[in-house]
Parts: sequence; C-alpha cells; structure tokens
Amino acid sequence: MLGHWPGQWRDASAKQAPHEAGRLSLSARKAQELLQWRPVWGFSQGVEQSVAWYRQHADNPVLSARLTREQIDLYTHRAAQLGLPWATS
Repeated sequence: MLGHWPGQWRDASAKQAPHEAGRLSLSARKAQELLQWRPVWGFSQGVEQSVAWYRQHADNPVLSARLTREQIDLYTHRAAQLGLPWATS
C-alpha cells in the first residue's frame, strides 16, 4: 500500500485486544462453483485500486461513490473481455 500512498506504517492496535485474523476463514470457493467467478485483477492491481478508492474517499467522500462505480465498470469490463459468464459490459 505504501507504494501507492506514501507514508509510514505504524501498529496502532491495542496490545491486549483479540486479533481477528485467527478467527477469519475466507474462501472464494462458493463464488467460483456457483457463479463461475474468478478474480480478474491480480493482487497488485487490487491493492492499487483499493488505495485509489481510499485516497478519493479521504479527499472527498462524495466523489468516492463515482469512483466506486467506475471501478466496478472497469472490473466487469475486464471480466467480459475474459469471457466470464457473470460479467456484463
């Protein structure tokens, strides 16, 4: 993230607070099986787009809604190019 939004990282978590990562269990398996979904952006592009959204939201929350729509359109357009059945363009 720091490659897209320069700054410094600092751990601001409470030392005694429970950490959620030990409780998370994320999987895209159902989306892949039921919807024939697969990611169309790699990790780097996903981080880049996420940071762009957070920066826009920090600068102007009202405009972040427009960027959200633009990013959804970009994502679904790429999925359509790849021939994914769920995609509309």
